[in-house]
Amino acid sequence: CCKKKLSSARPCRKAVSLVSLLISLGLAVLLGYVQRTHRGHRQHWVQESGVGAAWQSMQSAPAFQFPWSTGALQIMQLARFGQSGKLPDFRESSSQRSSRSRGSRRQSMALARAPQFMLTAIALDVTVAATAVSQTQTSELQLGRVKGALRANDTRVREAALLGTNEYAHDDWRQAVKELTPHTEFAYAGRVEGIIPQELDGMLFRNGAGKFERGGIAYEHFLDGDGLVVSFDLDPASNTAFVRARFVRTEEFLEEEAADEIQYRGTFGTRKPGGILGSALDLRTKNLANTNVVFWGGRVHALYEAGVPYELDPSSLETLCVSDLEGCLIKTDGLFVSTSVDAFDGIIGLGGWAFTAHPHVDPHTARLCGWAWQSQAATNSIVVRFAEWDADWKCATSRDYELKDCAAAPHDFGVTASRYVMVQNRLDIDTVPYVLGLKAAASSLISRPDLPVQVHIIPRAKDAPAVVLEGPRESFEIHVCFAHDGPPIGSESDPDTDEHIVTLYTAGWDRLAPGSFLSEWGTEGDLAPDFDNIPPTVLWRYVIDTRSGSMTRSLAPGSEDVCLDHPHVNPRFEGSAGCRYVYATISNEAGTSGPPRGYVRIDLLAGTRDVWYAPSGRIFVEEPVIVEKEAARGNAEDTGDVWVLGMITDVDDDGRSSLLVLDGARIADGPISRIRLNHHVPHGLHGSFAPGFHAADAQ
Repeated sequence: CCKKKLSSARPCRKAVSLVSLLISLGLAVLLGYVQRTHRGHRQHWVQESGVGAAWQSMQSAPAFQFPWSTGALQIMQLARFGQSGKLPDFRESSSQRSSRSRGSRRQSMALARAPQFMLTAIALDVTVAATAVSQTQTSELQLGRVKGALRANDTRVREAALLGTNEYAHDDWRQAVKELTPHTEFAYAGRVEGIIPQELDGMLFRNGAGKFERGGIAYEHFLDGDGLVVSFDLDPASNTAFVRARFVRTEEFLEEEAADEIQYRGTFGTRKPGGILGSALDLRTKNLANTNVVFWGGRVHALYEAGVPYELDPSSLETLCVSDLEGCLIKTDGLFVSTSVDAFDGIIGLGGWAFTAHPHVDPHTARLCGWAWQSQAATNSIVVRFAEWDADWKCATSRDYELKDCAAAPHDFGVTASRYVMVQNRLDIDTVPYVLGLKAAASSLISRPDLPVQVHIIPRAKDAPAVVLEGPRESFEIHVCFAHDGPPIGSESDPDTDEHIVTLYTAGWDRLAPGSFLSEWGTEGDLAPDFDNIPPTVLWRYVIDTRSGSMTRSLAPGSEDVCLDHPHVNPRFEGSAGCRYVYATISNEAGTSGPPRGYVRIDLLAGTRDVWYAPSGRIFVEEPVIVEKEAARGNAEDTGDVWVLGMITDVDDDGRSSLLVLDGARIADGPISRIRLNHHVPHGLHGSFAPGFHAADAQ
């Protein structure tokens, strides 16, 4: 399985000749000219009509905000962590719960968000309750456009009435993403509070950025951090948990570790030492291996969508090798761009393939579904190779596909019983600044909100034709929750049309703005993403008719006003029209962008939601991993009987991290158990659960 063994001392790369550098520069300039010419006719009407200027003027106006309704707040009982070692009571009493009315919750939200309403009062028909609050009183809350403005010692950070209003301290959020020092790697028994459920007998794997400097030089973007995989070996029989963490030692990581200096450019902003000259004409970027870690067929792979997979030892987390996933990746060497001329690719280090960081397991076929990709510079397209592996890692099926007029590969995709679903976001790339070392790869991407997203419905059958439809404009889709054949849950069945319908649920930004992409998340010297520069993420529902070509996109029922991300479902119902419940991190119910503060369960059938917010206001949560309860197995209906696992950073506990376990059927009650770590682990991204697997079982 491993196509390239790793060693701590790699042979030095051959120096790239001056001729090859000039060739790469010439190709980049030519490609940039072709791309700008190609999109010129699309931009002409915007420039001539003055729409572009009007759009920028609207954006800069204080009143340019969405009219979000306030929704319902869950007023939670504050609980302090005692020194007795007893799990704190996160739950709300029944009398408190029954005393709250929807009207009182809406009034509390309106008062808390008065400044935002007052800024938009002319454009929006706001309530009298919101506008009646005086400017003197509301200005102290510092709500509105500036988020994270409270100081860490401000008592309002801990006020239960403000949970869900997006009030937080950016200094606290900064603690969640700080580097893992001095605990660079570790292995020890975590401290368990409460009881580990029997169904959680197995291992939880989780990946994320863990190192943000090399040789005393700080990285320039949070997402450029080196991948750190954490595992929790859970044993309900003894109610114990062994925790381990190791960096993914990619080839680039080993080179930089040996030299103790940055030798590669980061995808999102980090440059090599030496200023522009240090990065100019060096097209190589580091494989960060920091996005996902997937357990399948007894093997573990660390994934990064702009690089090749790395296989890890499931027990020790030792990095074993580069993996081509049984031949899915045609070539593992070279940048994942091709000029379509193999000789040129070989000279200038191109022609490689990358693999998605978001494969999905199809419960209908018990297969892992994923795709490799390569960018075609000459045609401005992405070539995709879909593949499916059974539990023995045999490639059961594969098919090739091309995403035309596509500058960047999709971040995620959906898998139904018969189709793959991809949303192609509309971006352009300006290659010249990247080649010259002026910009990173991500900051060279240019958002195109004037163009509609392309929705690709691709049959899993190898020779069946795909359907490509235009979706909404000003859109950017990120994490696909799930997709299924047929209309949404609760819809009336129509045998004549149902077979042509595809439904997709995906987390995406509420609006894509024009300009550079992803490069302005934070402030220089501050790795913590600044949510004033990031649009709110919401849960969209697409309903697509592949026969008529019609498509509708709306907020998923129950998700109105909610800023969320990392949505997941019971793994047994992925790809199923009967999937009823979605679990995700939640920031707030005020419709604004912010860090994750709790967990939400959305009932897609009833259009309702249940929310748990971390009570202190200084806790930040990570992506949930969903594990089905034994009582639900074999039930044809999605009953919501699952366990929700997620890591947190607790600033009140000196920034230490923990793993929480929540009952998905009663998520508002809060954690039933908590596994405490001895120190902080930086905010992570994605992970997976290996039922029945333990470190001692690793072969």
